Amino acid sequence: MGPVSFISEHTAEYALVHNLVSILSRHYRTVIPVYFWVAREGSLMASRSVGDQHVLVVTAYARRPKVLDPGDTVVLMKINALLLRAGATGIDLGSPVFAGVPLVTGLLQFALDIPCSWFHIGEDSVQGEDIEIEVSVTGEQHRGNTTTGGVIGPLNPEDIARIVRGRARAMPWDMAVDCIRCVRSSGEIGMRGPFYSGYRPFFLILPVEDMREPA
Repeated sequence: MGPVSFISEHTAEYALVHNLVSILSRHYRTVIPVYFWVAREGSLMASRSVGDQHVLVVTAYARRPKVLDPGDTVVLMKINALLLRAGATGIDLGSPVFAGVPLVTGLLQFALDIPCSWFHIGEDSVQGEDIEIEVSVTGEQHRGNTTTGGVIGPLNPEDIARIVRGRARAMPWDMAVDCIRCVRSSGEIGMRGPFYSGYRPFFLILPVEDMREPA
């Protein structure tokens, strides 16, 4: 039997949201994590609350760590072909797309502040091919080529901030909602069913005038 998961993507999100917000809070005064619903964050009331404020949109997909045995020194993560499509869509629309995995090899090791490993899914991602990557629990890549598939990482915090500065496009809220809906739907095409609704990312909203001066 190969490596298997012991937590869901939604469980992984708890640590990944905490980690990514902590990283970007060094560069932006306001970092708002969002699990997008059309009838809530996409509603007229949400739009009225944002007003004329322009924002940056960061897309992030949670990946489950997979292991052969509890206590392993490496975790395996998979970046599915649909996530590669979402990365290409995000680049086109001005929202950089990241995939992250908690560096934990057992359920009882899981906590909000555990280390996480992040990868950027860029415009050169190879469509139609899943990518498997092994990462050590220390955060170093153990096995898997992330340079030929348009997936770059593991990233350090400054890498993440640099990609957001260079790739995220300031936009009004109505455009941000359209961007979110397009990126999200690109990770769902062809995968619907009674027990499956596609890969659902979380998003970080960064008001543009709240950018901090570089440290």
